[in-house]
Amino acid sequence: MAAKYRYPSDTEALHAWINASKLTQFYPLQDLTEHADSLQLTQLTLMESFQARIKSIPPVRELLNLSNGLGEGALAVGLLLVCLLIFPLHYGLTIAFALLATAYSVNLLKIGFAIPRPFYFLPSLQQAQASGFSFPSGHTTQAAAMIGVLIGWLFTEGKQRIKISIPTAVVSWLALSLLVGAARVWLGVHYPTDVVAGVGLGGAIALMSLAVCHYRYTNNKRLIESKHLWLLLLAMYFYGTLQLIQPLYVFSWFAALGIFISLFFVKPQLTNNHKQMGNNSKVASWQRLIIALLGLGIIAAVPMLLISSATTSILILVVNSLVILCSMIWILVGAPRMSQKFVTSSRRPTKDAK
Repeated sequence: MAAKYRYPSDTEALHAWINASKLTQFYPLQDLTEHADSLQLTQLTLMESFQARIKSIPPVRELLNLSNGLGEGALAVGLLLVCLLIFPLHYGLTIAFALLATAYSVNLLKIGFAIPRPFYFLPSLQQAQASGFSFPSGHTTQAAAMIGVLIGWLFTEGKQRIKISIPTAVVSWLALSLLVGAARVWLGVHYPTDVVAGVGLGGAIALMSLAVCHYRYTNNKRLIESKHLWLLLLAMYFYGTLQLIQPLYVFSWFAALGIFISLFFVKPQLTNNHKQMGNNSKVASWQRLIIALLGLGIIAAVPMLLISSATTSILILVVNSLVILCSMIWILVGAPRMSQKFVTSSRRPTKDAK
């Protein structure tokens, strides 16, 4: 429909090109393994056998389909928002650190190795949508990093939570990470070697994130809350953004910029604000959460007002980047301060009480 086309004035040209083009014969190919190397051929054979076996066991198939969700970006972003909105600052910053490290490292490695996905050689393997290069597995890396950080918190902060032993922590992390990796192999979008690399990379990112979270320097301040650290990350990720040239990494960089700016305004007492509010009133934490979500809703509505089908790509990129920047600052600075004002005003005695 011309009214919904982004550049309506081009429709005449498109029709002219369609009328001038000639039908081209094409040949569907179901096997391109002649272009695969020996390692890929071995893995493709294993993947065919693995898929056939899983198809014959419906419960396992459903388990793998479900476990694939552990590596989805939406789940990771949801976890980030929960940590930023409900828990102390260092939890959310650690998740953000791990997610940024995962996104940039995985995709720079994908470009560096440039290995085609399995279904590019055997289309029959494909059970899910995927694009780009194969090595390493992004889903597996992200799941291993997130699960590693969460289990690491249970282990290292066992005094306040359920304490688990080192063997239990390692086995639990490895089992869940490999389950996500097995799902990616079942879906035909990754080789087993992609999964192994993803588990290793995700584990390294989890350990690094936990180390940065727990390391303390001047005045017993956590390294993860250091402005200098986030400034260094911004410089590194700026280079990565230029290499990847995708909107996702532009948005990720602006999210990191929002964290960096917020650290100039977040005071120590606000860092553990949820504890203070929890001691004063259970309603206060919900107050902060509601205020934060309402503010995010208003900020998210801005693109709907400023962007139309005729908006240029660069403007869309700028608007969405600024929305992400403002959202991060609102979560870390705006919502906590506004909720704190409500708590303070509610505790202020009235004239009659005096």
